[in-house]
Order: sequence, then structure tokens, then C-alpha cells
Amino acid sequence: MAQRLTRSEFLQLAAIVALTALASGAMPRLFPFLGNIEKRLVDLRLAALAPAEPQHPGIVIVTVTEDTLARLPYRSPLDRGFLAGILRALDGAGVRAVGLDVLFDQPTDPAKDADLGAALRSMRAPVVVAWADQRDGLPKAWFAGKIVLVGSDLPHSDRFSTPLSTAFGETGGPIPGVVIHAHALAQILDARLAPRASLAMEIVLVVVLALVGLFVAIFDAPLVVKTVAVAAAVAALWAGGFALFKFLGVLAPLVTPTQSLILAAGVGHAFVGRRERR
Repeated sequence: MAQRLTRSEFLQLAAIVALTALASGAMPRLFPFLGNIEKRLVDLRLAALAPAEPQHPGIVIVTVTEDTLARLPYRSPLDRGFLAGILRALDGAGVRAVGLDVLFDQPTDPAKDADLGAALRSMRAPVVVAWADQRDGLPKAWFAGKIVLVGSDLPHSDRFSTPLSTAFGETGGPIPGVVIHAHALAQILDARLAPRASLAMEIVLVVVLALVGLFVAIFDAPLVVKTVAVAAAVAALWAGGFALFKFLGVLAPLVTPTQSLILAAGVGHAFVGRRERR
């Protein structure tokens, strides 16, 4: 594009940048699969690049497993007398608080239901339900002053996919719901927020990539060179997004800026072609 741009053409190019940025922001809402791709990329970065965290010192997870159910008279609902005994043991251990991830959707044996109700009313700490090996008892040091979350850890029940499932497939998940509750609780206790980029940063990134795409389109070069330049810019964006999370812990969007770059390059190329045909 050797000819100088007129004021009207400058305004047209500015409109291209603005409209492609707006369209890129709207597309994930109009086409949900694009939003799903962005979520998958977030999951991939979290699973592959996030540093491992140690067990939170203030949280204990106690699970009901197949071995637990094998000792009880029936599988479902979970034996209320068993739960009552666990509650009293935890209360004696001096737990700080409780989290209950057990389904109560129907009455069972009246005596056991009443026993569980009495155990709940007598708790000094907020309510928790737990499982432990009845032969060994509950080591009080495990629970004293801690928040105990109790739920199932069964092969085909109450399990959910996580970012680890995206990166590592079935070997990385799904994991028990009670473990997900524990992760969420640990983040709340530590006041940790999701490492998302701010809205301002997202807007700047989308506009900058639209400008890059437009610059490539109006640059006087063969189409193949422009195509390679756009591909290189996309690769640099994605590599930078992964590096940004790896070293600074910021999750920048990747799909929307990519759309902005490609749309601006395409519309800009059409603008150049129309201008040259005049």
C-alpha cells in the first residue's frame, strides 16, 4: 500500500480496529464453543504450569470409601448411627469447624436418625461428619483446631472433572467433590483470588492485537508473507500467555485476542484490495 492514506481512510482503519475488537469480545457469547476453548486453555495452564501447593495446615479431609461401606449394614443412605458416632469422636478431638458433604434426602432407621440429631445438637463446633477406621480410632492430633470436611471417595459417585482432567485426562481426574470443597475452602481461608487478568488488560490486549493484525494487512508484502506474519503473531501471543502465567501467575485471555488479530488482518486485507482496485 504505497499511496498515502487520506483522513477518511484513517477513520476507516480506526473503525476496523474498533469493530473487530468489539466483535471478538462478543463472539464467545454468540458461539459458546469459543468460550469453552478459552476455558480449556485456562485449565491447561493451571494444570501444567501452576506450582504444587502443600496440604493446607488448617483443613483435614476424611472420606467414606468402599472399605467403609463394606463394614456397614447397607450402602445407601449412609448409616446415621455411624455418622453420629463419628460426630461425637470429632467433637471430642476439638475440631475447629465442620463441612458435611453427605446426602440427607430421606429418613432411615428412626433410632439412628434420632441418634444423629442428638449428636448434631450436642456439637460444640459447627457440624462436621467424618469417617475413620473403627479399629484404630481417630487420632485427635489430626483434627484438633482444624476444619474437617467429610464426604465420599467412591469410584463412580460424586466425582467431577477439574483442570487436571484437561491436561492429563483420566489420570488427572475426576476427583471427589469433597476434595473440590477443600480446595475452595483453602482459597477462602488464604484470601487467594483466581489469577485472572483485569478487564482493562483484556481490552488493551484485544485492541493491540487488532492493531497488529491491521498493520500486517496494510503492510506492502506478498500475501504469503502476511499469512506467515499473522501465524507468527498468534504463536507469540499464545507462548506469551503461557509464559505470563508461568512466571507472573496471570491468566491472560488467548482466544479473544487471537480472533481480534485474525479478523483485523482479514478485514484490513479486504480494505487494501478494495483501495488498490480504485
